[in-house]
Amino acid sequence: MSAGAADAGIECLRGASAAAELSGDKELLSRCLTELGAALVHSIRGYDDEGSIILAAAVDLAAAAGAEPVAAKALSELAYVDILAGRRASAAGYLETARGLATGDPSLDAAIAGFEAMNFSDWGKLEAGADQFAAAVELSRSAGAVRREAWNLGLGARSLFLLGRVDEAEEWARQSCELARRERWTAFRPWPEAWLAHARLSDGERPGVVREQAEATFALARQLQDPCWEGLAAKTIGLTHLLEGNADTALEWMKNAGILCSRVTDSYAWVQVEILLAEARAALESGDTVRADAVAKLAVEGAARGSMNSLLDQAIALLATPPAAGARASQSRPEPGATRRPARDTPGDKCG
Repeated sequence: MSAGAADAGIECLRGASAAAELSGDKELLSRCLTELGAALVHSIRGYDDEGSIILAAAVDLAAAAGAEPVAAKALSELAYVDILAGRRASAAGYLETARGLATGDPSLDAAIAGFEAMNFSDWGKLEAGADQFAAAVELSRSAGAVRREAWNLGLGARSLFLLGRVDEAEEWARQSCELARRERWTAFRPWPEAWLAHARLSDGERPGVVREQAEATFALARQLQDPCWEGLAAKTIGLTHLLEGNADTALEWMKNAGILCSRVTDSYAWVQVEILLAEARAALESGDTVRADAVAKLAVEGAARGSMNSLLDQAIALLATPPAAGARASQSRPEPGATRRPARDTPGDKCG
């Protein structure tokens, strides 16, 4: 699974679950089903419904066997499904129950804290999300959970970037990339690589230099066949063109990003709306006000449905932005919340 060979990994986990069922050991079966359900949710888009059913069964089995930590892990993964879909209150409820069952397992505590931070961030509660990610990173380190640390750093980098704390975001993204590379966690790499690229652009690096690594990230995401990773990487490439003044090329990349991200029914809702906002900005700069208005309305709808308050504010503001003002905003900064610095020629360290 970690190497990106999701189909083979899923089949192994299905076999393990079948063998555990034959054994009659409810706790063992609950563990196997938790891993299978989590794998379906994290690694193969389009399987969140099946993953949720399996995770719910794991919760029931773990409760019957008195395996509270297993139940807590399965509940936290159910929360993750709801976070992806934008069901904020439901996700928070699962996480609260999971925390009560976790019984002081540092690794599980780190996972729960990270999911809580992600929910806060997607909700638009960026400061609370950043604080919780900091706590999640420390819990990961205390537990020696390297991949969980990489995940929390990578997701936390996005929150820091959106808050305008670009230097911290860049450092967190670099650390996440390095840990993912050290752990050979290929399946996760595109996420921190994309946010490192965002931070480098905001830090003033030449867009063409950043694009070289962004294209490699996009190629990896395509190989992994993860729609969200593909969409985010394509959006990043679009930003590099937008900053060079190539609005039409940027718009094509943004359109492509949206198509890639939405080709399955259970894509990450936050990323979908983020891409719509980027497309609307590119359309404004290219002078396509009709498309900008239509896409911004889709962003308003998606952000409202998923309780993404920060993105909703941005989408509403875009609807009220005259074309010339939209072009100036796109030229001055690649993303809302990021602080643009003077361009510099030195390439950043590659994390891929």
